[in-house]
Amino acid sequence: GNSEVRRMKFASRNRNKPTEDKPAPGNNITKPVLKVSVHEIIIRNQVISVEPPLEFARNNWISQLHEWLGIVCDLPRIQSSRYDEGLSHGREASDFHRRTYRDMLTRLPEGTLKRAYTAIEAKLDEVKRYVQIWLQYQALWDMQASSIYNKLGDDLDKWQILLGQIKRARTTFDTRDSEKKFGPLAINYGLVQSSVNNKYDYWHKDVLSKFAEKLSEHMNSFYTTIS
Repeated sequence: GNSEVRRMKFASRNRNKPTEDKPAPGNNITKPVLKVSVHEIIIRNQVISVEPPLEFARNNWISQLHEWLGIVCDLPRIQSSRYDEGLSHGREASDFHRRTYRDMLTRLPEGTLKRAYTAIEAKLDEVKRYVQIWLQYQALWDMQASSIYNKLGDDLDKWQILLGQIKRARTTFDTRDSEKKFGPLAINYGLVQSSVNNKYDYWHKDVLSKFAEKLSEHMNSFYTTIS
């Protein structure tokens, strides 16, 4: 009758209902939010270093990885001992892995954990290369003027190359920023920025002054030759 027709129409509408309303797979996945590890470039007793050492970041990230794995792996399994205390309590209490989901780690797709540790090391290598640029500025305090000028000698081309290198190298610290971020790691160089800048200015001016003297000597020598 009419009720049967209405049921058939209702069933037909349900089967043909568009799927756009269904959430896309993966939209509700919760991704880990890592705590930011902050490291400072400092200068103490005319020695540049990074505090805390980058090894601290490695330990921090690995610790956080283990914490996220533990959210699932350390969940307690339902124990039969709760219902039958006398039969299996002793055996299960002595086996931690049987009481949690730690054994799930061995069932992960091959290479999953290795990729996580590799990503940590790759990010640290990137940070190390950047930090090394700052540590190289230690030479501004260690080098001797006489040693530099003796190597350059009277070759004006070498002097010009050095001045060009000095100009290009300023881009690392000659900026309004005081921090560079690498994902969940930040390198703060505000404490050493002005010291490096001042030392760089000193050497730049000194090299320019010595270059001017050498250039003047060459010009005077050339003038004497042609006059």
